[in-house]
Amino acid sequence: MFNVARRNAFPSMQSLMRYPATDIRETKDAYILEAELPGIRKEDVDIQFQDNTLVLRGKMERSAQHGDKVPAAATTESATTTDVVSNETGESSVVAKEDSDKDLTPHWWSNERITGSFSRSFSFPASVQSDAIKAAYKDGVLSITVPKAQQASSKINIE
Repeated sequence: MFNVARRNAFPSMQSLMRYPATDIRETKDAYILEAELPGIRKEDVDIQFQDNTLVLRGKMERSAQHGDKVPAAATTESATTTDVVSNETGESSVVAKEDSDKDLTPHWWSNERITGSFSRSFSFPASVQSDAIKAAYKDGVLSITVPKAQQASSKINIE
C-alpha cells in the first residue's frame, strides 16, 4: 500500500524512512551497493568511507517554477472575472474577461517526488580496501563497489 522506503506518509514513521532505496549484494571479492537516485546530479552526491562505514549523502532539489501561467484546465478555481460595462445607450452588460495576471503560482495535483537532503550509512562485516572503492553513476543508479580486504593465510609455516 505505502512504499515506506521512499515516502514518509506518516510523521510517526520517520524512523522507517530509508532513502535512497539501495540494494546490497556480496560477491567473493567485494560488496556491491546500487542506490536509486533518479533526477539527482552526480555533483550533488557525496560518498565517504571512515571506520569501516560507507556514508552516502546527497540532496534532491526541484525548482517550483513560480511565474509560469497555469493552464485553465489544470486549475480548480475560475480563471475569469466579470465586469459590468455600460454602453452609449445606458444599457449594462456583463462581460467576462480572463484574469491572466492574477494567479501565476502552480496548482499541484500531486506532489509525490521527494526533495531535500538524505544520508545513509552502510557498515561492513569484514575489512575492506577503502583505497580501492569505486563508484559509477548511470541512468539514475549509483553503483559502488567496495573490495574486500585480502585476508592473510591463517596457516603458519614452521621454519
